[in-house]
Amino acid sequence: EEIMAQEREYFDPALECMPREERKKYFDEKVRWIVSHAYERCPAMRDKLDGAGIRPSQIRTVKDLENIPVTTREDILRLQRESPPFGGLLAVPIERLSRITMAPGPLWDMLWGEQGEAGQRGLVRALYSAGIRKGDLVINTFSYHMSIAGPAMDDALRLMGAVVVPAGTGNTQLQVEAIRTLGVVGFCGTSSFLLVLVQKASEMGYNFREDFKLRNALVEGERLSPSLRKTIEEDYGISVTNGYGGAVFTCGAQECKEKSGMHIDEDIILEIVDPATGKQLGPGEEGEVVATNLKPELPIL
Repeated sequence: EEIMAQEREYFDPALECMPREERKKYFDEKVRWIVSHAYERCPAMRDKLDGAGIRPSQIRTVKDLENIPVTTREDILRLQRESPPFGGLLAVPIERLSRITMAPGPLWDMLWGEQGEAGQRGLVRALYSAGIRKGDLVINTFSYHMSIAGPAMDDALRLMGAVVVPAGTGNTQLQVEAIRTLGVVGFCGTSSFLLVLVQKASEMGYNFREDFKLRNALVEGERLSPSLRKTIEEDYGISVTNGYGGAVFTCGAQECKEKSGMHIDEDIILEIVDPATGKQLGPGEEGEVVATNLKPELPIL
């Protein structure tokens, strides 16, 4: 059974392969839960809904979310300045958190003490889509210094049973030697830093395809250009899977093996809206990404 699990195409087939109507029902149920939870537990979200004249019972579907004014990054920063440290957005006692981190702003973010099962499932699914499996040695080059990216990825890797090399950025020559000596097979980080590492390996006289076992990479944090993907995949033999994350959600979408677009994760509600009105847009229309995360500790609508 474990061998079969290692070979299956999807980490969680029941969630990732839901039919369209079932998926709509799933997200609508999540909307009702998160709005009620945020209203009950977060003073800032309660004030937001009260100020807009909205009762939680009025928000029944994903479509209804467009009736709630968008919470901007500037709003979060203002709330945290006015009511430090979390601006009335924290829904659990602070002692139940596992980590407190910082995003540029500064914006305080955190990892839920019980987030192993709830908060990082999206990252686990993204890692699995990238070809990373239980027992794989994976180098995590996202920052661990006051940042959510490194610790969140670290937790997801350990949750799925991978072995983590917690590298962060910098020390490129040492990282190259670690990847070669340890037999690292997976990479997490930005695509530009991955290119830096493989080019450093060539500068050090190695033939990357012959001397290294690194074959799968999950990249986030910056735009992945087609030319950069082509260079990494064709010149160095590394399959690159692109993910999409942000300050208040660690993974909102990721590619599958087809690499022809992003799949929205099941633990985030993502809308594309008109930036002027906040109204949801239809397929093919360009707008602004607005996310409502489903993290019980930080339910920002």
